[in-house]
Amino acid sequence: MKVRPYLDFYGKNKIIPVSQDLSDLSIHLKRRSILYHFLHIPPALVRGRRVLEIGPGTGDNAIHTASLLPDTYTLVDGNPYSIASSRERINDPRYCFRKVRNLQCIETDFLNYRDDRRYDLVLCEGVIPAQDDCRTFLRHAASYVDDDGILVITTLSATSILADVCRRLVKPVLARKVTQAKLFDELVAFFRPHLEALPGRSRMLGDWVMDNILQPWPETSIFTIEDALDTIDDEFDLYGTSATDPRFPLV
Repeated sequence: MKVRPYLDFYGKNKIIPVSQDLSDLSIHLKRRSILYHFLHIPPALVRGRRVLEIGPGTGDNAIHTASLLPDTYTLVDGNPYSIASSRERINDPRYCFRKVRNLQCIETDFLNYRDDRRYDLVLCEGVIPAQDDCRTFLRHAASYVDDDGILVITTLSATSILADVCRRLVKPVLARKVTQAKLFDELVAFFRPHLEALPGRSRMLGDWVMDNILQPWPETSIFTIEDALDTIDDEFDLYGTSATDPRFPLV
């Protein structure tokens, strides 16, 4: 049976290893606001608009998007644990989901998702790299962007993934010294000083270990900005990027 990236590993282990630190909600919202600023997406481009989010994970990042009060907000994820977590966020009165007029949380593998609606903003964060067929996945996501709409995706280059490749070398070393049952705890202990020293870290340590160290990677996880542009260049212009080097001008 063909293994589906992300979904089968998450489902087998009953996890959603992408939790964000929500202990101070104002910091979380500010962090997401800064990202949107770098992507040239001001609140006015979300307020009253139609938004589709592919792979919302725990729904933690959706809290910020909902706070910008889109008219329509659709979340699609094939992991039932992700959908359950997102619905918990939606029903939590501390957040702004109840102020969104049209809100849906749909459980399905996105490649099987079909919808006649088109959206002003399509969010596909941290999903496309590592897919078996990144180009097909990207084209499917792009098909839901309305005229003059915006598509947000994550890309990975060999340079950006190098640090995690080096970190993953720790796993086979520790695996020879401890049992499989203890490997997770040993990895968390090993990486704790390193990760806690990173300024602005927002993910839980255990989640990071499961997602970046223990989760199997496909033969390649590289899908660059150039690859994305080559895939959908006929229909889209590069509007902005969160990369600090190089910086791309608006088109």
